Amino acid sequence: MAFRVTTAEVEYDASKYPLHSNPSLEVTKGYSNYTGTIVYLKNQANFTTPLMPGNIRASSVPFPHVEIKTTYVIYGAKNIVETRTLLEDLEANNALTSLESKWLLDSIYEQSRKNSSYLKMPKFEFCCFHHIASEEIHDADELYIRESDVVLSFNRKTVKNLHPNANSSLNQTMLERNKELHGFCGVFVRVTDNERQTPSFFYYAGKRVVEVPTVVNPSERSGVYITHCGKKENNFASTTEFMSFEEAEEAIGLYRTKDEALSNGDPGEAIKVEMARLKVMEQEAERANALLKQEHDREKLLAQRELEMARHANAQLKEALDIANQRRDFEYETQKQHRDFAYKSQEQQRDLTYEDRREYRDDYYDRRKKERSDYYEEKSAGMKLAAEIMKYLPAVIIGGISVFAVLNARKTT
Repeated sequence: MAFRVTTAEVEYDASKYPLHSNPSLEVTKGYSNYTGTIVYLKNQANFTTPLMPGNIRASSVPFPHVEIKTTYVIYGAKNIVETRTLLEDLEANNALTSLESKWLLDSIYEQSRKNSSYLKMPKFEFCCFHHIASEEIHDADELYIRESDVVLSFNRKTVKNLHPNANSSLNQTMLERNKELHGFCGVFVRVTDNERQTPSFFYYAGKRVVEVPTVVNPSERSGVYITHCGKKENNFASTTEFMSFEEAEEAIGLYRTKDEALSNGDPGEAIKVEMARLKVMEQEAERANALLKQEHDREKLLAQRELEMARHANAQLKEALDIANQRRDFEYETQKQHRDFAYKSQEQQRDLTYEDRREYRDDYYDRRKKERSDYYEEKSAGMKLAAEIMKYLPAVIIGGISVFAVLNARKTT
C-alpha cells in the first residue's frame, strides 16, 4: 500500500456555507478506480457499490490501483487550536495509532510555521491519499482497508458477505440466518473489541488452536460473547453469556497469542513444550560439556607434547654432555699416555749404556743383512729353475710335434 499526504488552505466562502449551516468538521472520502476493471466496495453499513475503472493517466501513481482520498475540513480557529491540543496530548501518551492523525498534526505544524496568524484562519483543510495496488486486492480476494473501514474486491460474489465490522456480527448473523447451524451442538465464541487493541484471540478446542477474529460493534460492550448451542427438551436452543477478556482467559483459555493457547489450553502440550525446553537445555549443556572436554583434551595433549619435547631436549642435552665428557676423558688419557710414553722413552734412552747401544745397533744390522741374504737366495733359486726348464724345452717341443705328426698320419691312412 502507498500513502501520499497533501494539505491545502482554502478561502472561506460565506455564500457556500450559509448561517444556518455551521459545521465544525467535515470528513469526506472519494474513491477512484485505476485498476482497469470493476472493483466492488462495501462499507460498515454493508452498503455495496461498484467502482467503475477510470483512466490511469489521471492519477499521479503509475501502477494499477484504487485511490482513496480522505479530506478533513476543520472550521473555526478555536476548533483548529483544540484539535492540535488533543492530537498533541495523544502523541505525548503514545496513542497516535493512526498515520492520518500524525500527518494531520504535522500538517497543522507546517501551516503554523508558514502562517503565524493561522489561529485566525476560518478553516483548515487536510487531504490524505491512500493507494491500494490491484495485486493486493487480487491476492486477498476481499481486502479490508482498516484506515477507511471498507472492503474492496474484484469478485462480485463477495457482495453477499458481511462487512467485518457490521453492526450484526458475522458469527451471530450466520448463526441466525443459516438454519443448518441449529443442528450443531457446541460453543461459539465472539469477541468485540471496539478499541481495536487486538486483531484476533485464540483458544484450544478439538485438539487444535482456533483463531477468533475481533469485530467492532459500538452497540455492544467490548468483551467476549460465548454462545452455547445444544438440545433442550425436544428442540435446539442457544444461550449467550458475556465475559471480560480476563474472565474468558480463565474460563475457556482465550488468549491473545497462539502459543499461549497451545500451551495453556492443552496440558499435554504444555508438558511437551516443557519437555522440549528441558531437552533443549540438556542438549545445550551436553554441547557445552563436550566443548569443555574437547578443550581439556586439547590442553592435555599440548601439555603432553610439551613434556615429551622437554624430556627429549633433556635427553639430547644429557647425551651431548656425556659425549663431551667421554671425549674430554679420552683426550686426557691419550695425552697422558703420550706423555708417559715420551717420558719412558727418555728414561730408557738415558739408562742405555754405550755397549747396549752398540749391541742394539749390531743386532739391527745383522737382521737387515740376513733379510737381504734370504731375498737374494730365493731369487737365485728361481733363476736356476728357469734355466733348467729352458734346457728341456726344445726336446719337449720336438716330441710334441712328432706325436702330432704320427697322429695326423694315422688319420689319413
